[in-house]
This record gives sequence, C-alpha cells and structure tokens, in this order.
Amino acid sequence: MSLVRDFVESYAPEHFARLPEDCRPGPIKYEDDIDYWAYQLGQRYTAENDEPVDARLLHELLDFFLHALIRLAELRRNLPASVRVKAQ
Repeated sequence: MSLVRDFVESYAPEHFARLPEDCRPGPIKYEDDIDYWAYQLGQRYTAENDEPVDARLLHELLDFFLHALIRLAELRRNLPASVRVKAQ
C-alpha cells in the first residue's frame, strides 16, 4: 500500500490536471482503492470520448494500478486460510 501511495503522491497536481476528473487518483487509503482505480482508469482507457486526455499518462497510471492489483492478489493468495476473508 505504501508503494501505491508513494507512486500517486509522486505526481504533481499539474500532471493530474491533464486527465479528466474521474481519472485523478486521490489519496489511497484502502486495498479496495487499488481495484477501484484500476477499473476506473481501464474504463476511460477503452472508452471512446471526445474529452482531451493525456493518453500516455493515462496508460502509465493504468499500467501501474493493474500491476499493483495483480501483486495484491498474489499477496492475498499466500495468506494463511485463517487470515483470508471469505466472500459473503
């Protein structure tokens, strides 16, 4: 989580200003935030939209969040069964 926070915080506000508001990651507080931003950025990346966007920055953020999501899944998979949370 701290690596994700550090990554997002490494961008200056003017970088995020080149993206639509719904693609500007805010503070990362929970593991679910990684899933949310991977989905949100992926939706924008594949959408046909006339709104100007810095495609390179969007791709960079999407790539990072997808890799973070994969790593999070790997870490969860390696938790002992007693620590895992079962879906309701």
